[in-house]
Amino acid sequence: NRGAGPLSVSPHFRDTPLVSAQPRTARRRPGVRAHLARTLGITAALSVAGTALITFYLVRQYAGTEALNELEHQATQSASETLSLESLHPEQAVETDLTQALKDLLTGSGDRVVYIGPQGDILGSDTTAVTVAHKVDLAPVLAGRRVDGQIRAAGGNYVYVAEPVPGRRPAGAVAGLLLARPVGLAANFWRPIIGRVLVAGAVAVLVAVIASLLIARRLSDPLRHVSEATRRVASGDLTSRVPVEGDGEVADVAQQFNAMAEALSEAQRREHEFLANVSHELRTPITAIRGYAEALADGTASGPAQAEAIRVIGDEAGRLELLIRDVMDLARLGAKEFGLDLRPVTLGATVSRAVAAAAAKAAEAGVTLVDSSDPGFDAITVVTDPLRVGQVVSNLVDNALRVTPSGGSIRVGGRYAAGEVAIDVADTGPGIAGTDLPHIFERSYLWAKSHSVRPVGTGMGLAIVRELVVALGGRIDVASQLGVGTTFTLRLPRPTG
Repeated sequence: NRGAGPLSVSPHFRDTPLVSAQPRTARRRPGVRAHLARTLGITAALSVAGTALITFYLVRQYAGTEALNELEHQATQSASETLSLESLHPEQAVETDLTQALKDLLTGSGDRVVYIGPQGDILGSDTTAVTVAHKVDLAPVLAGRRVDGQIRAAGGNYVYVAEPVPGRRPAGAVAGLLLARPVGLAANFWRPIIGRVLVAGAVAVLVAVIASLLIARRLSDPLRHVSEATRRVASGDLTSRVPVEGDGEVADVAQQFNAMAEALSEAQRREHEFLANVSHELRTPITAIRGYAEALADGTASGPAQAEAIRVIGDEAGRLELLIRDVMDLARLGAKEFGLDLRPVTLGATVSRAVAAAAAKAAEAGVTLVDSSDPGFDAITVVTDPLRVGQVVSNLVDNALRVTPSGGSIRVGGRYAAGEVAIDVADTGPGIAGTDLPHIFERSYLWAKSHSVRPVGTGMGLAIVRELVVALGGRIDVASQLGVGTTFTLRLPRPTG
């Protein structure tokens, strides 16, 4: 408002925090180094814990076995010293001088004892030993056989030995005795063991973490180099390469990245070269068309010159149309946007049509063009797209006509060989150097090499041929000799008849 004075901030908004319009930075995920260190540390800790449990179990088993062995020895001695007692009752048995002394001895060593009467009754006042005895089958003892084992009773684990009294016993004498000993690791026994295991485990975890960090660094450094180089390539620096470090898959990743970067760099170079060639090819006919069109417009071209101007404009327009068609074909082939009409066909007619279509042009150039297909080629059936095959053969014939001098010859023929249908296009042109053969299907390669010394097309014909042949599932071979000629061979697999 006019005259309202300086702008003031409402108290309602004065303490309100501002919201930044900048996007939040993505939280960085832990790297390989952290993951590997954590994984190996956890693995080491679990291994130590498992080792401690197994150690405790084995020590406990060992303690039980040793206790049982000692108890068996004690039971054997005790049974041999037991007196024959007549008509014993539980309260009398434990009061007999000798048995009471034996009981005191055993109890002092931690063992519990009860006697087994002639009818399998349990004689003794030690409630723990009585409880254990009630859980044990004493029938073998009455038959003169020892019984031993481990049992849980009275809130703990016990090893027991029920030993029969040896020799012949008078009627009513004690049949045997049962000794019981609690088994378990005393604190003063297992604490030192567990302490040592924990110390060893801590050392193992520390060593595992240090080793994991060293291994992770060895693994992550090459990957980090690849990641950094990938970002540089993505920003347009196709000269980035990474050192090949490490072994096995890590080194293979670096090698594959360098190969990819090299291929991208080469593809970019060829793309620039291709665009330069296309621009040059477009500029020449456009300049001719514009010049003759201006001459027709201002009346400079009249009479015979007018007819010549119209002819040149028509020829250059046809040249432009051919160039645009080739560029569009390459674009569709590269984007896989063309379709194939695959069906069982015989290719004899396809070869004949390609030869017939080029016959007039060959006659005008003074070149002999013949169909040299093998007898019976018309009867061989193959599953393919006849129109695309015809396009490939026509492109090869056009190239051959362009380079074959007057008086030369071109032979086009189909044959069946080694499970494949083969179509040869052989000319008597100047041939192709051996160093150029690996590159002739690259866009504009032959155009750049030869346009100044011999007739060439748009430089894209052989590239289109290769893409079509690959799409058809076949392959194309080339053999050439300088001064003799060149032979292209289209091979299509799996004939059906």
